[in-house]
Amino acid sequence: MNYRIALLSAYIGSPGKNELKMTDGCRQNLETYGVDVYLFNESQRELLESCVLPNEDYKPNNNEKKRTKIRNWVDNIRFRQFMYPTEKATHNRLLAKLPKMQFYKLLDNKGYDYYIWMDSKFTLLDDWLEVVLNWIELYGQHDLVICRHSERSSIVSEYEYMRYHARKKSKIICSKYVLKDMYYQVQDYLSDNSFADDRLFEAGFLLYSKHIIMNHKGFLDAWYAHNYYYTIQDQLSLPYLVQKYKIDVCPLEQSVYKLPGTKYGYYD
Repeated sequence: MNYRIALLSAYIGSPGKNELKMTDGCRQNLETYGVDVYLFNESQRELLESCVLPNEDYKPNNNEKKRTKIRNWVDNIRFRQFMYPTEKATHNRLLAKLPKMQFYKLLDNKGYDYYIWMDSKFTLLDDWLEVVLNWIELYGQHDLVICRHSERSSIVSEYEYMRYHARKKSKIICSKYVLKDMYYQVQDYLSDNSFADDRLFEAGFLLYSKHIIMNHKGFLDAWYAHNYYYTIQDQLSLPYLVQKYKIDVCPLEQSVYKLPGTKYGYYD
């Protein structure tokens, strides 16, 4: 059986080595099978900007307004970073979340059976499609197939990891995320007594079935809204929201950085 498959990736900013790559063999396999490839980049900025505002119905009930000026002043000292992400860089990363979380708006409901997201730092190798088709046969009945985190198992441990490296002056962390915002995001999730903080995922690869659009658009809208209103660290919001919206997740016991059929990082 042939499935209708959309492959999506995005990198907004200067074009070059940061965009998703694939070998000639992989590209030929995708064309032969009929996979539609959507690589969003700077040329689609106008389209993405038109969708950047989230659905207000899914705005999180965060506690930011409840904090006093004194509290914010104390927090600015407590969570001080040696550098912060620029507004432009954060906005570009937010735009790149749209094909990942709001793809159904960008593709005009074209009726695909599966939607696959790959982060832009991957290179897809010759056998990538074969690997994905095998996963579809094994796990395609689930709403979402994603890698279980290979090193950590909760959003608290993820935040602690980010905090540790921010305090060690990691440029990778501090140029992307604001520690204070992540702290309060996690605290808001933990204040929900129905949330069990016992899962974490690596979100560089996502395999959505069509059921996610048919039954769970609210989850997709909420995930993007939490990236918009909280932080763009989407691995913090994902465990909370898949639990809240009762998403049928199939966790692969596989590091996303060692996915079969891929190479992570820049590859010539």
